[in-house]
Amino acid sequence: MRGRKDIFAPAGKIGIIIGTSKYGPIIESIKSDSPLIGKVFPGDYVLAIDNVDTSDWLAENVANLVAAKTDCVKKLTLLSKHWDDVV
Repeated sequence: MRGRKDIFAPAGKIGIIIGTSKYGPIIESIKSDSPLIGKVFPGDYVLAIDNVDTSDWLAENVANLVAAKTDCVKKLTLLSKHWDDVV
């Protein structure tokens, strides 16, 4: 079962690789130095960034939006099968 969750990413690079799936943008991997380790997981879908609906965007567009907000804290709204794993 998947649950919706909001994660706040600090200013700076967030160290995730986003891909495009037939269901929308998805986290493919997390870099070893990512500040989001343990908060996001491969397979999480990126539904929104700072309340901007990204659910039908290509990965490149999501990455560009995240990059444009590098100097800011970012709210990522995700659909995750790891809902119970996140504190």
